[in-house]
Amino acid sequence: MAWSKLVVKVIRVHKLFPEHSKDSTSAFVVVTFDSRQFRTSTKFKDVSPSWNESFYFDMSDEYNLDKLALEAFVYGVDKSTQSSRSLLGKVSLCVTPDSMKDVMYYPLQKNGAFPREAKGVLALHVCITDEASIRSQEPMNTSMRSLQLSSAMRLCVEVVSAHDLMPKDEQGSANTCVELSFDYHQFHTAVKEKDLNPVWNERFYFDVWDPSSLPALVLEACVYNVNKSLKGSKSFLGVVRLNSYSFLSYSDDAATSYHPLQQSGMFSPRVTGGLRLRVYITSEPSGGAPNPIGFPQNQSSAYAVPFQNLKQMTNNFCTDRKLGQGNSGVVYKGVLKNREMIAVKRIVSSWMPGSQEQFQNEVYHLMMLKHPNIVRFLGYCYETRNEVKLCNGKRVFAEVAERLLCLEYLPKGSLDKYLSDESSGLDWSTRYNIIEGICYGLCHLHEQIDKKIIHLDLKPPNILLDDRMVPKITDFGLSRLLDQQQTLYTESRHGTFGYMPPEIFHGGTVTPKSDIFSLGVIIMEVITGCRDYPDVTRESPD
Repeated sequence: MAWSKLVVKVIRVHKLFPEHSKDSTSAFVVVTFDSRQFRTSTKFKDVSPSWNESFYFDMSDEYNLDKLALEAFVYGVDKSTQSSRSLLGKVSLCVTPDSMKDVMYYPLQKNGAFPREAKGVLALHVCITDEASIRSQEPMNTSMRSLQLSSAMRLCVEVVSAHDLMPKDEQGSANTCVELSFDYHQFHTAVKEKDLNPVWNERFYFDVWDPSSLPALVLEACVYNVNKSLKGSKSFLGVVRLNSYSFLSYSDDAATSYHPLQQSGMFSPRVTGGLRLRVYITSEPSGGAPNPIGFPQNQSSAYAVPFQNLKQMTNNFCTDRKLGQGNSGVVYKGVLKNREMIAVKRIVSSWMPGSQEQFQNEVYHLMMLKHPNIVRFLGYCYETRNEVKLCNGKRVFAEVAERLLCLEYLPKGSLDKYLSDESSGLDWSTRYNIIEGICYGLCHLHEQIDKKIIHLDLKPPNILLDDRMVPKITDFGLSRLLDQQQTLYTESRHGTFGYMPPEIFHGGTVTPKSDIFSLGVIIMEVITGCRDYPDVTRESPD
């Protein structure tokens, strides 16, 4: 499917208000297309306000432009009456080749039979372009919203999840999305298919151009069931309404709150379920665009990334993006919208039993760790979906779990590929720094955190190198917490032969010294470039 963008540039309104009129207050423009909506900043006390603000609407080659209308509404704001807004006129047009000829001027029209006579002319520039063209023209900002301006204050809304939804037919199946509306802006989440408890973890920013108008504004989150067989028609499942007093005092450490869904009106159908949202006011730059991949710098608050976004970042996990694979999964290179790269590890359950426990281990332990010699944890994905599969000659629905980790991308790869021919010609200084960095990382695991962690799978493939050949320990799937005791016992033998100490084979005894044995083997390999593993599986006669 080829994707492009409809670009609408709001340039100005000519003679919107008669000169010296009491109506000469303030104005802004709302642009809508295919159920999506953006608004410009507010221009104060200007008879012919000028914006030059651009807005971007995603499109696909499936769009039938003849059946979609682009509308622009011009509103006036009167601050003397508590920032009341009145519609001054609108422009409605079909996106055709004739409407995309440079700048076009459209007389404002009345919206309905009763509004006052519309005055003024709206200048718009409409065109269709691809995302690559946008990036080349606007290298500093690929926002779907205005590229020229940003407000000093933003409302951040994180749509976390919905629970116990019930579509109209009560058949227990739903393709669900959430549509957010605030101050004439509209955003919507991705559609989650066949899930009555969908998880999004998508973040949206709404510019607040006039903070004094906040007390009069309401945030609405409408939940819809999308019927794909009827060309995307939507049925209403419920709404959450929040007035400004519920989030004005929030900061960016606001907690996630559960909100029961409500009916839209007195005669609307019964609704069930609720929506989990995190809402707060922030001043950090965002570009005002949906930001589903806003990876945290603080690793103690891991970010859940939607599986659909990871598919896009890895080009549907194509082989060209494959960085390598281990015992538990495959690692791919992911490319973000700002062209930065990350590593995406996709767990393959069929490759190793106990993969669920290993995944939980890795997530929980990586969240505890922040050190220059330990790979930086960016986020995770844990989603389930139902797929039709053959079982004993019958087609049945089977639950498929997707478990993925997002880690920093380290371009030099693993230490493993440098350990041959006397460490591939690495000078002694580089070898020493690699050994020293691994020791620092291991010391952090064993001594410098509240709950000590034993790695249990320390080996060259699990040591990654950055541009400056700084080593970083990764792959914590087999790691164990030590708590207060200094010794653990395990029946697992999932470590790597040659790097596992003999006491694990013979008695299942695990101590911090287990990692030290692995470290010693790695040091010998870095120094000599030779791999000659001792056989630790046989008991010594001594």
